Amino acid sequence: MRSGRYYLTKRCTLLLLFMVWIAIATACPTPEVEEPLPKTETEQTAETTQPLEEEPMAPAQPIAEEPVAPANKILDIQQTVSGEHLDVYIIGNGRFDNYNTFVFSDPPRLVLDLLGVRATEVKDALILDGPWVRRIRVGLHSNKVRVVFDFIHALKAEVPYQITLEEDRLVVSFKPGSGFPAQ
Repeated sequence: MRSGRYYLTKRCTLLLLFMVWIAIATACPTPEVEEPLPKTETEQTAETTQPLEEEPMAPAQPIAEEPVAPANKILDIQQTVSGEHLDVYIIGNGRFDNYNTFVFSDPPRLVLDLLGVRATEVKDALILDGPWVRRIRVGLHSNKVRVVFDFIHALKAEVPYQITLEEDRLVVSFKPGSGFPAQ
């Protein structure tokens, strides 16, 4: 095909048509996307009443707590009295994992041996005003610290006490029962 000074082949014609198509495509504005109309109240409420699908969440992993080291020292002994209930807190520099208890009747007392504990900051006997226990004595031995609870009254039966192990303390609880006479 011949046209004036230009000679076009079939290949050139296709190329020319392609270039014209690109020129037209870039010159024409792109159609604008219409924004959705605001929803009416009925459409909004219908949409909100449908439950949302959520992916199940993995259960929260507990934070790994560092184990408390075994106690080797008594730092303090504290008491709380509530009516006829007495709690004695033996606070240490770690956990009191290894202990033994036994009761003597003459004179009436509860003995608590803290095995592996080698020191105490409690040097003097503690005189108590509460029920059941008159005083608490602390003695240092080669492989343990001994805590002695001297009772006010002679025992009639088994001593009603309970020992609870907490992170850095033992809680020795005394409450009324068959072992202690009514105050």
